Amino acid sequence: PDGTYDYLHMPYHFFNDRTVGHAYINFITYEAAVAFQERWHGRYLPQRDTKNTLDISVATVQGRGPILARIAEDRIPVLVEKHFLPVLLDGERRLDTHEVLAEWSRSRPS
Repeated sequence: PDGTYDYLHMPYHFFNDRTVGHAYINFITYEAAVAFQERWHGRYLPQRDTKNTLDISVATVQGRGPILARIAEDRIPVLVEKHFLPVLLDGERRLDTHEVLAEWSRSRPS
């Protein structure tokens, strides 16, 4: 990690036992997001046997807190059970996702 993002998640299709083909990255700044898009949009992943290019687009939900709120209701228990939680970062330091989720759940209004 280079400190430009604080959330990374590659959704997984448990039935098919593979990723679903996209990832969510929450960038700390607009400039970091634009730089990532300019570098990767339209490119091919190295050593992938596909004709599809990367399509980098803006997500409808922005910010680590709102993203966690969106998935917390129904997805977090499944992700915990399957050991497929998102990566949470503070700068270049990886956070313990279980601890962050527990703290976040306690601080949410009921």
